[in-house]
Amino acid sequence: SSAGVVGGASFTGATVSAGGIVSLFGTGLSSGTASAASLPLPTILNKTQVMVNGATAAPLFYVSPTQINFEIPWEVLGQPQIQIVVTSGGILSIAETIPLAPLGPGIFTINSSGTGPGAIQIASGANAGAFAQPAGSIPGAAAQPVTRGQYITIYCTGLGNVTPQPADGAAAGSSTTLQPVTVTLGGSVLPSTQFDFAGLAPGFVGLYQVNAQVPAIAATGPAVQLFLTIGGVQSNTVTIAVQ
Repeated sequence: SSAGVVGGASFTGATVSAGGIVSLFGTGLSSGTASAASLPLPTILNKTQVMVNGATAAPLFYVSPTQINFEIPWEVLGQPQIQIVVTSGGILSIAETIPLAPLGPGIFTINSSGTGPGAIQIASGANAGAFAQPAGSIPGAAAQPVTRGQYITIYCTGLGNVTPQPADGAAAGSSTTLQPVTVTLGGSVLPSTQFDFAGLAPGFVGLYQVNAQVPAIAATGPAVQLFLTIGGVQSNTVTIAVQ
């Protein structure tokens, strides 16, 4: 689809960046549905392949007739635009040229649309692992408002280059972002002293996480707004529950 290559978290074209998770939409992209079963990610799923700049095969998370989820290879870091071609069963799509952002922060959301409640978990205390959302609001998953003073883990993508840089499609170790990240919660920027980690989520591909402590004076409520900023670029705005 024209303009059908978007950041995998915010679903906007402005958040496509090297090393990040991206979704591609179209028709006839694959003869069926398939998901990667192990790491490192494969570059071919169900005879479907995504080629970047004609030479690099992108690691694939998922393919279907209308959507492909993949990682933008690190090799294109610093380039202003890239060309994408999908090959399915030996048949090539029309090439699509898309802009590449140095930084394209996007926070994942519960509804997978880039809006509403964020995919943000409580990282400390008795409720560690629960989503920081109103209790009972997520079918099949634990949810509980985060308490002031607790840490949260914000799952996102598009935070740019990291050190050390993992291989394409390989599980990350403990790679941190090269640029500092800020979190704005309820209209207030969290102090830098309340950050614990910002980088690739260990054991995952293209998934970043930011760990931060909710201030003692944070705004409270079932839908407190939160967004990230890195290198002057702001992410999508999501919500969390704070008590």
